[in-house]
Amino acid sequence: MAAAYAGQCTDLFGYGTPGKFYDGAYNRQQHDAHTYGLDLQITAKPTSQLTATLQLGVSQTKVDKSNADLAAALSSFTGNQLPLAPHVSASALVQYRIPLGEGALNLEGNANYKSHVFFDVYNDPYVQQDGYWIGNVRASYEFAKHWEIGAFVNNVANKEYYSDKFDPTSTFGFIRGIVGTPRMAGVEFNWRY
Repeated sequence: MAAAYAGQCTDLFGYGTPGKFYDGAYNRQQHDAHTYGLDLQITAKPTSQLTATLQLGVSQTKVDKSNADLAAALSSFTGNQLPLAPHVSASALVQYRIPLGEGALNLEGNANYKSHVFFDVYNDPYVQQDGYWIGNVRASYEFAKHWEIGAFVNNVANKEYYSDKFDPTSTFGFIRGIVGTPRMAGVEFNWRY
């Protein structure tokens, strides 16, 4: 499966960190931008028990014009990458199902990749995240038609990454960030109707 997309946006609201610009100008940013890309997905089922899915997304997002360009005190955003818009994202999923007694044992592993992103429209080098992979595993047993018990480990390698960052250095003197979810293990008991 493949899908291509393209879009043009006008008057996007751009948020910023207080103190980056004088007189609260960060509240008045509006941008025109474009985005285009391609999503691909391939699923293979080499046996009745094994399924593998690969996904790839490639995108380009840029600010075409910004009202911030009109104010001498503000830096130009034209040509900058939009926030939280990786150029490449990818995932791989492998599932293996083993009939066992009255139910089935399901084994699953997946890995997800996100390339470099900026967290603001300024493309501030201090407010960005390099590309990273996150891997997860899960095993479960389905029984009695609707019941499932499972165990999982998310972020198996305990990769440190940020899901968001912002730069209040002019106010507080340091970069702030929201750390992504660390390694997490758990047990699930599910009923599906």
